[in-house]
Amino acid sequence: MIAILTACKKQEAAPEPQAKPTAQKVETARPTGFDAERELTLKLGGRDCDVHIVCEPDNERPTVKDETGEYLEQKAQLEITCGDETIVNRTFTKDDFERYLSKDEAARLVIQGMLIDPSKTSTASTIYLAAQLCSPSDEEDCRPFSITYNVGNDTFSMKQEPLRIIDPDEEAEEEGV
Repeated sequence: MIAILTACKKQEAAPEPQAKPTAQKVETARPTGFDAERELTLKLGGRDCDVHIVCEPDNERPTVKDETGEYLEQKAQLEITCGDETIVNRTFTKDDFERYLSKDEAARLVIQGMLIDPSKTSTASTIYLAAQLCSPSDEEDCRPFSITYNVGNDTFSMKQEPLRIIDPDEEAEEEGV
């Protein structure tokens, strides 16, 4: 019996040769707490309005590179309909945020997500959104934005917000931006 076990041990497979490293594949930015697709219904001016937000890769823009690899840019498509009427149908790209970013931030951050701002109450005339641009490989390297849509004159205004770091054991902390 010992001879059989010893013979079996000697016949173990030789380790496979290590594969040579290849260029890192371009990948989509990793999500950090924002869903790639959001749908909800809002009551605006007594009407039920459907909000559909999709964040997806933006193949039209150059890739973002950092020490961990190369990532595709993201874009956020916002569509708001009330019955048969489309109130908003707009795509946001990093170009919409670049005036608020340093050159370094613009080179390394991508749109991570967008949503209806839960801290503000949207109305029939004003819709409040929140968006976030982050480093694809460091979810703490983020820049949050508030976006206000004025329904009456079909305009968007944008403001960079302080970064809020949530520690589950403590109150939220604000960082200057």
